[in-house]
Amino acid sequence: MKNNIVKLQSSVNASFEDMLKVVLIEHDEILRDILSRMLRKLGHAVFEFDDGDSIIDKVNSISPDLIITDILLPNRDGVKLISSLRRDYPELPIIAISESRKVGNIDYLELAINFGANEAIEKPILYSKFIKTVEDVVSLSKQGWVSC
Repeated sequence: MKNNIVKLQSSVNASFEDMLKVVLIEHDEILRDILSRMLRKLGHAVFEFDDGDSIIDKVNSISPDLIITDILLPNRDGVKLISSLRRDYPELPIIAISESRKVGNIDYLELAINFGANEAIEKPILYSKFIKTVEDVVSLSKQGWVSC
């Protein structure tokens, strides 16, 4: 596992004020790399993690502007992670992502929203939807509309 991988790159077009510190938690290395590239292309700093356990102790030191997390993660369930983050950091915007909405009777994306995610996106993730969701969640956060 590659825990605590940090990739920083800013776009020439992005101003420092517009740059976000984004924590991205995704167990699938390929998808994590794709999402990270999307965010870095917009000038954001991306801190990548492959499981939910590795992030809890690092949120204070990173001070992220946004957390994007998969729901089905090794070691710590993404819904539990969202719940913990929401309890400890009520103003922190969170976007949940998952491959399937439902497993049996459980709708994981709805569950993520109920436990504190601001938005949820189903995989496969479309570039335009992903970027718009990030922009919308961050914009609402800056206006004070974060806590769920």
